[in-house]
Amino acid sequence: MFYIILLLLLLLLIIYILYCYYYLKYIKYYENVKKIEILDNKFLDFKIPYIVNIFLNNFPKWNISFFKKNYGNNLVSIVKSNSIECYHSDLKLINMKLNDFIKKFIENKEKDYESYYYKLEEYYGLKDNYNQIEIINKYFENIVEKTFNTYRAFWLGPKNSITTFHYDIDHVNLLCILEGKKRILLISPEYNKILYKNYIIKNNWWIENLNIRNENEIKNLKKKVKVFDIVVNSGQILNIPRMWWHAVINLDDTLAFTYQYQTLQSVLFIPGYYLFYKFYQFYQ
Repeated sequence: MFYIILLLLLLLLIIYILYCYYYLKYIKYYENVKKIEILDNKFLDFKIPYIVNIFLNNFPKWNISFFKKNYGNNLVSIVKSNSIECYHSDLKLINMKLNDFIKKFIENKEKDYESYYYKLEEYYGLKDNYNQIEIINKYFENIVEKTFNTYRAFWLGPKNSITTFHYDIDHVNLLCILEGKKRILLISPEYNKILYKNYIIKNNWWIENLNIRNENEIKNLKKKVKVFDIVVNSGQILNIPRMWWHAVINLDDTLAFTYQYQTLQSVLFIPGYYLFYKFYQFYQ
């Protein structure tokens, strides 16, 4: 009986490893993207990057002033970088009222304002207003598949603030710009081996020693790998595919939110990612 159970467990493990392998192959099926398409109110396969142009036209006018007025007294955690490069290991959290953050670093541009950024895990106080969370879910319900977990986060950053290169493992990651514009650098996972050979990767998914504020470093990166260098404007949505490296430079004071979710297939892959993907990155 013991050996039967052991064999069954071994068989399940083999099946799961094969599943993870083909899941990764499925992700890389569209790796050789030629250009970023701009579409009007239409979503393509989520495995490829593209911009949707007018889908947000009827979305509520949630701009920076709206959040200042409605959630200004909320105590929030602000991401502050201790270096101009804003490397992931340099970041720390400081607490202040949302109103103070907007006044100091968005409106008055106080010293080192580019080093401050706000990613609101708790949806700018929207956790206490599920009607507004439901507005987001309702707005996107016709484009989503059957989901296991839906995740929304707001991003508020002053002009010239950045997020360094990283990737996400969500099934879908839609970056929706409500105010301002962002410069986005995108790299396909087909270049993983080159990136891992040339750069320091922290926690599997952050590039630690590439300064995207330095245009010469970006030029050198473009000599090694294909980089999509695009601008996403207010009212546009960028689909960021699973495991595509991306970095963000705010060209204006910018408010955006990400709409992300997992499916059964992507949830099943998550344990395999932590077990096997590091190996796959080096030996694919």
